[in-house]
Amino acid sequence: MIKTNDAAFFEGARWKACALAAVLLLSGAALADSRADAKRHFRDGMALIAAGQVERGIAELKQAYAIKPHPDVLYDIAKAYVDLGNIPEALNYFRQYVATDPEDKENVLNVMARLQAAIGGAAIAHAAAAPPAPDAAPQNVDVQKLLAQLQALINQQQGQPAPQPAPVAKAGRADQKPAIPAAAVKPAHPEDEMFEAETISAKTRATAREISQQLSAGHSGSDEEMFDEQVVSASARSSSEIRAPASLTVISADEIRMSGALTIPELLRRVPGVDVAEMDPSDTNVSIRGFNRRISNKVLVLVDGRSVYQDFIGGTFWPLIDVAMQDISRVEVVRGPGSAVYGANAFSGIINIITKSGEEADGARVFLQAGEHNTVQAVASAGGKTGKLSYRTTMAYDRADKWTKDVADGRIDMVPQFAQPDRSREVQRADMAATYDMGKTQVTAGGGFDNLATEIVPLGALRTFASTGQSGFARFEVDSGSTKLKAFWNAGRLTTGPEYWPNDIRSLTSSVRSDVVDLSAQTGFEFKGAGTHNLDIGAGYRFKSVKWGYLATRPDNDPYQEHLFNVFLQEHWQMSKKVSLTLSYRLDRDPLLYQQNVTPGGIVQSPRGTLLFEPVQDQVFRFTVGSAFRAPTYLESYIDLMATIPNQPAMGVRFQGSKDLRPEQMLQAELGYRGRAGNFQPEVVVYAERVQNLITDGALRLPANPAEAVDPKTGQYVIGYTGFQNQPGSYFGLGTEIGGKWSPADGVDLGLNYSYEKMLACRVDSSGGCTDDTTLANQVSATLGNTAQHKLNLTAQWRTRANFDLAVDAHWVSGVTWYERSFDVTQQGGVFFTPYAIPAYTMINGRVGYRWIQDKLETGVSFYNLLGDAHREHPFGNAIGRRVLFTAAGSF
Repeated sequence: MIKTNDAAFFEGARWKACALAAVLLLSGAALADSRADAKRHFRDGMALIAAGQVERGIAELKQAYAIKPHPDVLYDIAKAYVDLGNIPEALNYFRQYVATDPEDKENVLNVMARLQAAIGGAAIAHAAAAPPAPDAAPQNVDVQKLLAQLQALINQQQGQPAPQPAPVAKAGRADQKPAIPAAAVKPAHPEDEMFEAETISAKTRATAREISQQLSAGHSGSDEEMFDEQVVSASARSSSEIRAPASLTVISADEIRMSGALTIPELLRRVPGVDVAEMDPSDTNVSIRGFNRRISNKVLVLVDGRSVYQDFIGGTFWPLIDVAMQDISRVEVVRGPGSAVYGANAFSGIINIITKSGEEADGARVFLQAGEHNTVQAVASAGGKTGKLSYRTTMAYDRADKWTKDVADGRIDMVPQFAQPDRSREVQRADMAATYDMGKTQVTAGGGFDNLATEIVPLGALRTFASTGQSGFARFEVDSGSTKLKAFWNAGRLTTGPEYWPNDIRSLTSSVRSDVVDLSAQTGFEFKGAGTHNLDIGAGYRFKSVKWGYLATRPDNDPYQEHLFNVFLQEHWQMSKKVSLTLSYRLDRDPLLYQQNVTPGGIVQSPRGTLLFEPVQDQVFRFTVGSAFRAPTYLESYIDLMATIPNQPAMGVRFQGSKDLRPEQMLQAELGYRGRAGNFQPEVVVYAERVQNLITDGALRLPANPAEAVDPKTGQYVIGYTGFQNQPGSYFGLGTEIGGKWSPADGVDLGLNYSYEKMLACRVDSSGGCTDDTTLANQVSATLGNTAQHKLNLTAQWRTRANFDLAVDAHWVSGVTWYERSFDVTQQGGVFFTPYAIPAYTMINGRVGYRWIQDKLETGVSFYNLLGDAHREHPFGNAIGRRVLFTAAGSF
């Protein structure tokens, strides 16, 4: 029951919220700055032009270009001016289009020459002097050269000799114009006369109509898909969002800024099918389509295509990712198996974090955010383009304390082993990237370095581990059309161990030294035959080196090293405008699988096929069948650790790795629909999956003889031996993801999605059959019961002309029962599972911001878990409370 004063508080808060909304509603229409807004104006403009309302259509196209500049919009504006008969303005916009160096540049120059010939020499001067498109990005156009090209084409058409070029203006004078006869110069049209056509003859109009028809037939653009992100994570080739060969969600830079999110996992809560289990502010486990666990290990996380998966333990440590939130251009989330493209560990999905280029960064920017729980984020970045070189560099600081204490103050039996035990994460970060444009080839190099303190909750009976140390990376890429070469190096130097530990028990603190080098090469070509074929082939090499105190000691204390190889093939067959087929196939060779003869030759095969059917434009149906695998980690294969029982220091459990583990396997079939109906973009996905060879904790084996009863290193009594094993039988899942995005007005974006997943286990024990029962305290219940069956997400953001930004994310997750494993020699198998009920919870996050001084300065307040629902997302995790942060950002 709500108390009287509580009810009054909530009633007052409700009225205040309504009053704020009313003020914002009265503040004016929304400010357009999203892809959805640009699509809307483009679609309306093309419809108006088709209906004969050319002037109004041109105005809509110019608005679309102002929001999201794209060369094809310039082409469409120019063509509309040809339809209108305003050839000088058509030449003006064709000139801007040609300056972007499009593929059809020569054809457009010929068209410009014909238009020029139709109205005479005066229009060249008009085209050169006419103002650029509203809010158009500045173009570095050599007008002198362009005019000479046009005149040469005109003279060639009229049978006249080419004129001598006019004297070139000296460098350093930005205000100098090409030499044009004074009589040929006409003033630019005033804004209120921009749609009025020049008075031209009937013959000229006929020529314009003829040219317009040729333009309609000869240009491949003129579609609102030009405003879609070209996603790169779903296959070997980039594609538009709507036609990607996989279930895909893109989180844009605008959504990231609006959300006020501190970390990438906070953003991922809004993605359908994604499970987020926050242990504490630095340790969040992200799963896709089930199989939640501590140290989630079935999702491959990439930064610009560079894997940040931690091979020594399996999974992703989010604070080690070398990127600040403000440097992210977009996040692409692929739901479903991706091993056919990325190999091992792209088991249930891929998260690719794409960072901003120097051109996107465009200037200097500072960002500061601070608030409750000693939370601070500070970022300073600079980027831009100088000639052919673009660059971006960033320095950042990130700090957050725990939501709740792991160990109560005043305890003398448990003492901290690391400084600042209430700290969850603290990271000092610096990184840089530069790209040199050589025309068709771009060369990119970059690197970064982190100094960090973070924590993680590992598997088993152990609780929070702290880690301190350094991590870094270096990358080098060459991109030349369909040919790509990539190389990267990831390095980690960490000290890790239990954050609290009794003084009189041998410490489990250890060091980790990890190095990963990855090389890949890809090329492709196109050919015709019953349609269009794009064939891509590639190969890769991955070197892994790990030295870790928890692994069995090697001769001379050498690190564990592995050399892995892969080859892949992808065929994209565009059978017709309505039907396409994408087939991907990859072979990975793992040396441990080869040495132990787990798979023939140590080879793992990963095929995938996708059929796309588009019966009507922008209504795409997709059928995908694909497989994936996750290879055993160093921890699972080589661990050799005596773990002391805290309340019985003379005894312990010996953990030993299993070298003959089979890789986890998934086969998934998926039927999806994605469309576009005006301002609404619906998506429906239904999938079924089978998972085999899950790697889980093994049973406890009692010492077989007196020699095994005492650990030779520590002298402690060994109560049992355990490790990892492949779980027998198979797991089957059936799920659906339904949602959509709606942009009812400029600056307003709404999203809603719902996810459902049902899992069952088949033939996992001697009884046979299948079950979805999670009431029994066993490994089956631990696998099935850790994932919520129902998830509902609502997102809303609004950018107003009054400079206010509003964003709200609401998440509801159904309850689960986590089963955690412990040892007990009196139990059969020496292991028992304890159930912990995690009730359903609702979380509301968001941000209110205000933009000052023409958007150069921005201030705001962001909130996390606004309702203060102090829930836990894992029984051993912190109770997540409310957090309010104040932000300020400036760009120069």
